[in-house]
Amino acid sequence: MAVEGGYQWSALAWRPLIRIGAFQGSGDEDPADERYETFFELLPTVRKYSLTASYNLMNSIDLFAQFSLRPRAPLTLGIDLHRVGLTEPNDRWYFGAGATQERGTIFGYGARVSHGSTNLGTVIQGSGRYDFGAHWSVNGFLGLIKEGQVVRDSFDGDTLSYGYLENAVRF
Repeated sequence: MAVEGGYQWSALAWRPLIRIGAFQGSGDEDPADERYETFFELLPTVRKYSLTASYNLMNSIDLFAQFSLRPRAPLTLGIDLHRVGLTEPNDRWYFGAGATQERGTIFGYGARVSHGSTNLGTVIQGSGRYDFGAHWSVNGFLGLIKEGQVVRDSFDGDTLSYGYLENAVRF
């Protein structure tokens, strides 16, 4: 289930856009029975909701607010805030972006036990895009995830950082 809405003030300078929403993907409340009830993303894309693959839409709740500005025509800047949890504490914390490998034992998704917790963490991420023309852009991203109890039970650190600089050419 997803509910989201937003508004862009296109007549204002910098064209501010605000978007808020909530997503909940089902989890399996009883992994020991013979029914698999976790929502499964067949053709996933993490880029719509989060630019990091530390979590995805399976067994998750994502409450978010996004804000973006376009100070000049080729430049777009954005910041997002997400509060992420698990739908079912008995299911797993799923991560990854889907089928990404042809050989081996990796399917493109991973899972970790949740230890009976639902608090995955708080995510803040910033992004920028500069369009040099119709077919070329440079995109940058930095995301920080402050741990929740699910992460704390699995790892020693308290913050995950992820960033990239991308040169995109479209034909």
